[in-house]
Amino acid sequence: MMSLSDRFKSISAEMPRGWQSKLAKKCGVKPPSVNDWLSGKTKNLEGTHLNKAADFFGVSPEWLATGTGPKFPNPKNTSVRHSSRELDPAELVDAFEALFKKLNDSEKEDVISLFVVFAKSLRPITKSALIAAISQERTDEILKKA
Repeated sequence: MMSLSDRFKSISAEMPRGWQSKLAKKCGVKPPSVNDWLSGKTKNLEGTHLNKAADFFGVSPEWLATGTGPKFPNPKNTSVRHSSRELDPAELVDAFEALFKKLNDSEKEDVISLFVVFAKSLRPITKSALIAAISQERTDEILKKA
């Protein structure tokens, strides 16, 4: 079974630079604590820190803490569900289209911009990288307007 350190490394492999500091801030800890989680010095993560770290990466707290249970939580209020089976590309397109139609124009522009960025990178993306990119993209947009 993977250790806590191994689980952190697996979900952070595609994260952009500086993610450790952002995780520390979200969890209300200092960066050396995050380094302890990554190095294996910390063997267990519980409570608020566990929940905030899991939320940061978009994984279930149970999986992050123990390596058991589903890696990704079941999303709420959506017809798209994480599944162990490989989805047919047509199903993905239909699900994406249904969700995309629910977005406002600004959100649609953000999604399109993100797809362009990832398409240009020509590399596979992970859920954690996508979450980080969305957050970074929104942060950059807000800072430009300020």
